[in-house]
Amino acid sequence: MIQCHRQISRSFGACSKRAGRNKKQLEVAKQAAKQEVEKPFSREEELKAKTERLNELNKLLSLEDKPITTQEAQKNQNQNRPKRRL
Repeated sequence: MIQCHRQISRSFGACSKRAGRNKKQLEVAKQAAKQEVEKPFSREEELKAKTERLNELNKLLSLEDKPITTQEAQKNQNQNRPKRRL
């Protein structure tokens, strides 16, 4: 019974030490993450330009998906017909 108690005490002590080391490692990692988050994004301009281009393309694609009304279809046909000479 005493031996069992000693083993439990040792195990608990080892777990406690391990928990302390893990806590320190997590604190260091947390500080590093905070510093990383505060840094400016190095490719911000590129992201902004590509996002704007993506928005333009999405607008163009949504226009293509829009159903054409009969008036628009007639207008397109009239524009594509060759002009008659009188």
